[in-house]
Amino acid sequence: DSLFFLQPVFIIHQKLTFFFVAYYNLYKMARPKETTWTETPEGEADFLVVGDDAVFKDMMEPVLKEFGVQYEELDELIISLSTNSIPHLFNVVPQVWNILAEKKLYDEMLSFGKQLGIKPGGACECIAEQLMEDRSMLQRFCEFFAKRLPKQFDPNMGDDVTSEQVSRYVKKFQDKFSKLEEKVNPDAFQKSMDWVNRIHIVFSLISLAISWKFLWDSVWSIHNASKLMEEMRADLGKLREDEITPIFQFLGKVKKEGYLGRHHYEVYCEKIKSAIKTLEGWRKQIASEKERMQSKAVNNSISAVAMTISMFSTFGLNALNPSRALQAIGVLQGGTAALNVGVAVLSMSQYNRLNNLDVELRKEIQRLTQAQKDLATYVGQSVYDWDNAAVVEWVQAVHPATANVFAENNVDGADLLEMDDATMESMGLTLFHRKKLLRKIDELKR
Repeated sequence: DSLFFLQPVFIIHQKLTFFFVAYYNLYKMARPKETTWTETPEGEADFLVVGDDAVFKDMMEPVLKEFGVQYEELDELIISLSTNSIPHLFNVVPQVWNILAEKKLYDEMLSFGKQLGIKPGGACECIAEQLMEDRSMLQRFCEFFAKRLPKQFDPNMGDDVTSEQVSRYVKKFQDKFSKLEEKVNPDAFQKSMDWVNRIHIVFSLISLAISWKFLWDSVWSIHNASKLMEEMRADLGKLREDEITPIFQFLGKVKKEGYLGRHHYEVYCEKIKSAIKTLEGWRKQIASEKERMQSKAVNNSISAVAMTISMFSTFGLNALNPSRALQAIGVLQGGTAALNVGVAVLSMSQYNRLNNLDVELRKEIQRLTQAQKDLATYVGQSVYDWDNAAVVEWVQAVHPATANVFAENNVDGADLLEMDDATMESMGLTLFHRKKLLRKIDELKR
């Protein structure tokens, strides 16, 4: 009886098949009607059929996203779970429990028969007469029959039972005991369990091979994600050096001068847009990698659970019929489950690293967007439209020492653009001041 604690393990293992059974039933409904399906003898759709699944993808993708599973990796998850559950599809686990149930019933009938003196080869009439003489023994016999062999028991049989009826039930008891003895005698039991063990070992090895392949794919994906982040950080450093830093240096200069021409504004807006476009492209790559890492973490976690349950199933079978091969398989399944847990943890760690880089890129985009807004606040009107105050403000920014001269002469925007060396000399400006101001005025004209 102590071996029956494994029943929940087998039940949970069997329930894992629900996911892929539902998947392929939906798949069958969603596929175009003209698609030909390969079917198993039991009428189930063959889950290895590949074809146009656009309808199914549209239906399943939003659901899978809630669980962090990528549609492209769903087939891998399905095959992994189904391989762990293949023994159920081949009735291995039901057969184990049938054997155990029959063995338990045999032992109970053997013990009960000894208590009541019911022997397999004994005369039914003699045994029936003994039971009729001892009503308490007869009641125990009827209760045992009703509990252990309910299909062969007449619940309407009352106290007026006859010797012939009891004799028939004794014969049924003896026949059932003889049939069970043929199935669960030591040699037959050993033969059945050896067959179960061989099937379990074969499919466990297939399951382990597939799980190791998934583990390798996950490790390779983690490596590729690390490589992508290294390359992206190097490119980000170069982008900052070549484009982003000069933009913010120019913004600082504009803030200091307090004015920005339309031409320069448009030039730097294009630079900002180019940098943002590059950063957004990187963010899309990161989003794809994040989904992949999250999907790998989920898949490896599920594989770890399935492999752990398979390990308990293996050690359960080993307890029934000890075998070094089963012990080795159980150890491998335990190690594979641990590896799946480790890879799932690494995948989530990589997901967090990708997320941190994504946050960094998003902040950089926000900075550039704000820089564009800041530049817009310094874009002035056409220089021709400046009044004297605007001219004085501009001169104050480029050459403060001469601002009072432009204020005294009431110079407006049009006067500023037409100004030449002679005009400035007549205003009393020195040669050095005139050269510097004329350079700045040329920049305004451009």
